Amino acid sequence: SNVNNNELLIEEFLDGSMHDVNGLIDEKGTFHPMGIVDRFFLGGDSLRGFATAGVGPRDRNTRDSLGGEWLYNGMIQLVMPLGLPEELAFNGRIFSDFGSLGGVNPSNSAVFDSASLRASLGAGVGWVSPFGPINVDVGFPILKESLDEKENLRVNFGTRF
Repeated sequence: SNVNNNELLIEEFLDGSMHDVNGLIDEKGTFHPMGIVDRFFLGGDSLRGFATAGVGPRDRNTRDSLGGEWLYNGMIQLVMPLGLPEELAFNGRIFSDFGSLGGVNPSNSAVFDSASLRASLGAGVGWVSPFGPINVDVGFPILKESLDEKENLRVNFGTRF
């Protein structure tokens, strides 16, 4: 009986979620070089712990992000109360984000494109302010490549889609 009551309390206070995104740009069999603005980019809000466009194919010489023609990413997040009065609208969270990005056509030896899985772990605090949600996350890459750009602190105003 005690175990069931504890399980109910946990379910009332914790909110878990999973999110995934994937995509592929198909040029329908005819080769037309894709412009950089048409490619996918990964990092920042979509992969916390990494800078915006901090993951994926890069120019080895300039270290510029080139974007990719395919991507996948997702997150697992557990949201919990912080023990503050509910009317303050604060919550805490722990998360793991993961994903990859690749495919640059045409490619050459100056392009670094490993297409390997990247992942991060972290924690954050959110506040539903009168002007909208404000979130502060601290993320740490646990799977990364040498040219990836890290960003451990992320402040976000608004909602993740």
